[in-house]
Amino acid sequence: MGSLLQGSVSPQLKNNREKSCVIVSCAPELDYSRDYVALPKNYGTAAYFAREDVQAIRDTVFCNLDDLNEQTGFSEKIRNRRVLIKPNFVGVYHKAGFRDDDYPESTDPRVLDSIVEYVLQYTDDIIIVEGSGAPVTRVMAKINGTDRLVKFRKIRFEAVEEQPVDRYLLPKAQVMKEVYIPSLFSEVVRGEAFYISVPKMKTNLYTGVTLGFKNAMGSLSTHMRYRNHNYNINKKLVDLLYLFKPDLTVIDGIIGGEGNTPAPLDPVDARLIISGTNSVETDRVATRIMGIDPSTIELMNEADKLGFNDPDTVVIGGDIDPIPWRKADTSLISGNMAENFPHIRFLAGATKNGAPKPDSPENVDLKTIQAMEQVCPGGCLPSVIMTFEYYRYMKNFNPDRFRDAVVLIGAGSKIGESYYYFDKEGKAYSREEIKQLPGKKIAVGSCTSWMEGETDYYFEGCTAHVLKLTQGLNRALGVENPMIKTFLKKPAYVLEIFKIMRRRIKLVRRGIPVDVDLCLEDKIFEGRNLTEEEKTLDYIPIDIPLLSKADRKKQIKYIKDTLK
Repeated sequence: MGSLLQGSVSPQLKNNREKSCVIVSCAPELDYSRDYVALPKNYGTAAYFAREDVQAIRDTVFCNLDDLNEQTGFSEKIRNRRVLIKPNFVGVYHKAGFRDDDYPESTDPRVLDSIVEYVLQYTDDIIIVEGSGAPVTRVMAKINGTDRLVKFRKIRFEAVEEQPVDRYLLPKAQVMKEVYIPSLFSEVVRGEAFYISVPKMKTNLYTGVTLGFKNAMGSLSTHMRYRNHNYNINKKLVDLLYLFKPDLTVIDGIIGGEGNTPAPLDPVDARLIISGTNSVETDRVATRIMGIDPSTIELMNEADKLGFNDPDTVVIGGDIDPIPWRKADTSLISGNMAENFPHIRFLAGATKNGAPKPDSPENVDLKTIQAMEQVCPGGCLPSVIMTFEYYRYMKNFNPDRFRDAVVLIGAGSKIGESYYYFDKEGKAYSREEIKQLPGKKIAVGSCTSWMEGETDYYFEGCTAHVLKLTQGLNRALGVENPMIKTFLKKPAYVLEIFKIMRRRIKLVRRGIPVDVDLCLEDKIFEGRNLTEEEKTLDYIPIDIPLLSKADRKKQIKYIKDTLK
């Protein structure tokens, strides 16, 4: 990687000093609800490309990017150069065993294909790269047809989890002071590759909205994603902008998604393509159009605070009337959860991170309890909600199946010398009273560690491991995850998962790391002490030695355990 001072100012940060522009384009009024999650079998044929919706999406993408190019000249930066295109495949909900066949969680493959076709005018060195949140990205690509797309367009697809990782220190970061990224993204850091982020326009349990620079979460290895995936999630995502950020953001708003992603979402017929050269400002425009005040999105506030915004951005077409999106419902003790799961006793209480401090356990109102829940917006709370949302979208959902369980989050509200939790009625429960409650008790997160050994299920971590949490709640409540059940019925998907495992293990056996050790603690990894000169840098590349025999064995175990 060269000198430690190499790349002291990220090439992407320099773009803040260039002209920044956002273009908003509306697609014609057509029915776009066909194949918005997965490409049909006849993709690549004349009949497919003759479809009115396919042509309309292509024309909208091309016109949008032509207008942006006219304003910024971005095409000159991609001519005869490598381009990385990162969609969002975190959950491709297509015939996954839920109530409907399709949910707008992932990037529309028709939009992705149109962007690829546009970029092919300037370069044929294109790689679609993605990490789906678990080491099953190629399965997601097979479900939505990206495997056929790259074959037809004669380009490449790479999965994040199959990449060697590179290590960086971020001296100016608030949280992610040490970060490991797939080696492909180091080409973006060094300015060798042009990076296009293609997110779905949707609401999100963890960050309110998930758009252009939030899409960078999928550039992290499976275990790296868990670092600081808690109350620090907004700072964590903004810190990554010191290392790399999109040169171009193209937001897929053809069929938007509203609700509680990463769980299934309900469609929004928005018919929009929004592109821009500054990801923060592009996201800000999209958020306003979603009927959400950007100043209420902490992720954007953090980006503004650190100077990643551009108040001089030119916005063209952004004066359309807002299309109100339904916001994510981030409460267990009220709203959707209380309504749809009336037989489950959700209990919340918190003391740290600025939680309210009642004087008495009596007469604590709902607003105060909700504020206690929100002290850790990126941690256990949304993870629990997401899992229950899976149940709500199941076929033949029946709330009577979910009876007599107690779900506990947070350390409790300290009042005097005791700790209390509260239910949706505002009733207070001491720790001793909770132990005496009937029904299965489920404690989630490190804050509830006092209940380990006292509950039927305890899920450690800050945040709890999402896959283990989901599987554990399934066992506790006697529910089978329809997505996993559906996938395991398809031999092609199972075979692909084992191929992914073998590719990863092959690298590790050569001593090449593909991930970091899993850490679910509330911990900031400092890396090492820095000199005064190093503290002025945006990033510092650090060479990684080959894995020792013991570390190879440990990583191989991690890889195999993922499939359990």
